[in-house]
Amino acid sequence: MAGSWSGGFQGGVTITNNASTAVTGWTLTWTWPSSGEVITQMWGASYTQTGSAVSAANASYDPTIGSGGGTVTFGLLASDSGQTTAPAAFYLNGNVCAND
Repeated sequence: MAGSWSGGFQGGVTITNNASTAVTGWTLTWTWPSSGEVITQMWGASYTQTGSAVSAANASYDPTIGSGGGTVTFGLLASDSGQTTAPAAFYLNGNVCAND
C-alpha cells in the first residue's frame, strides 16, 4: 500500500514478466480478503469490481508486457472499512502470480 488513511488507501501494482515471450492483452485479477474494499479510481488500467472480486485490464495505450523482465504499472484509490489486508493471490490471464 502506498498510503492509507481512515476509510481509504492508495496503492500501486507492478506486473513483471519474467517469461521469454511478451504478454499482449493482460488482465490481473484478485479478491480482497474482506468485503469492505471498494476501488474508487484506477489509472494505467481499466477495472471492474463485483463484491470483493477485482479485474484490472491493460489500458489501450499499454497492452503489452515485454519479455525478460518487462513491466507495467497501475495505481488505484479505494475506500475501506478499516480492515484492509493484501489479497492472498493475484492471477495474470488466469495464471497465479508471485506476490512480492
